[in-house]
Amino acid sequence: MLFSGGKAASSGNRFVQTLNLARHLFWAGAFSVTAYVLRILIVVGLGLLIWLGLRKIWRDWSRQFRAEDEEKRQLRRERD
Repeated sequence: MLFSGGKAASSGNRFVQTLNLARHLFWAGAFSVTAYVLRILIVVGLGLLIWLGLRKIWRDWSRQFRAEDEEKRQLRRERD
C-alpha cells in the first residue's frame, strides 16, 4: 500500500512503488551524505589554503630576517 492512497495495490504495482520508495530513500540519503562530504571538503580546502598562506608568509619573513642578519654581519666584518 505504498503511495497507493489507501487502495490495495496489485503485486506489479506494489513492486514499482517499492522501487520508487527505495530510489527516493537512496537519493535522499545520497544527497545528505553529499552535503556533509561537500562541507568537509570546503573546510579542509579552506584550512589548506590558510595553512599554505601562513607557511609562505613565515618563509618570506624568515628569508627577509636572514638577509638582514647577513647584511649586519657583513657590515660588522667590513667595519672590523
